[in-house]
Amino acid sequence: MGIFKWFGNIIDYIFNPNEYADKGKAGERHIYRELKRHFPAEQIFRNVYLMKEDNRYTEIDMILVTQKGVFVLESKNYSGWVFASEDNERWFQRFKNGTIFPFLSPIIQNDIHIDSLKYNLFKYNSLPYFSIIVFGDRCHLAGKFEENEYIYVVNQSELICTINNIMRHRNDVLVTNDIDYIINILSKFQRPNIHIRKQHISALKKSVGKCHYCNGDVIERINSQTKEIFYGCARYPDCKFTTKSLINL
Repeated sequence: MGIFKWFGNIIDYIFNPNEYADKGKAGERHIYRELKRHFPAEQIFRNVYLMKEDNRYTEIDMILVTQKGVFVLESKNYSGWVFASEDNERWFQRFKNGTIFPFLSPIIQNDIHIDSLKYNLFKYNSLPYFSIIVFGDRCHLAGKFEENEYIYVVNQSELICTINNIMRHRNDVLVTNDIDYIINILSKFQRPNIHIRKQHISALKKSVGKCHYCNGDVIERINSQTKEIFYGCARYPDCKFTTKSLINL
């Protein structure tokens, strides 16, 4: 990291401490600031809450609207090693001490986000939607991931290069009026008011879900350190499945 970028991170932390309240938020903030260095700020959206076809909300970490299509980013500020299972539905995070933590494929998670975008931007549901899963640079991506011309799994330091490479090889599909229309729609759902966020959280609390790995019940839990709500398998510690949201269950 260059000295100016490092200094900028320190200044940003001082003036925006809430953005670094936890590891997940910090990862999103770093990605947002990196995108702003290369793309117009009005084309970048964070924490977008969109209504799905089942009348429930889904939260999208980040969206970048360009003349080449729409980039949908899922941030995973993980450390250690990450690799996918053979069926690609389950991924695993492995730490130096040998501990292995399973989690739902973020590609599947982002597919749901893209479906909700197509549902809300029905005039543009045939656009190219690029799913980009962004891991922190402390994370080592091991093994083979399910990737194609619309799905990419990268570290944060590779993000801008990946986006630029995609754009370099794609034709324009949106003109200025189209981009402005999409921006106007998404701006209404970016970081919505507390009522919508509470409605989203309330719906998640009432949801009944099953663990992806052992089919046990998924129940609400609270992180003892951060006091944040998350959801985990009731069969813990035999099953260590957790998720921040029940929308994918």
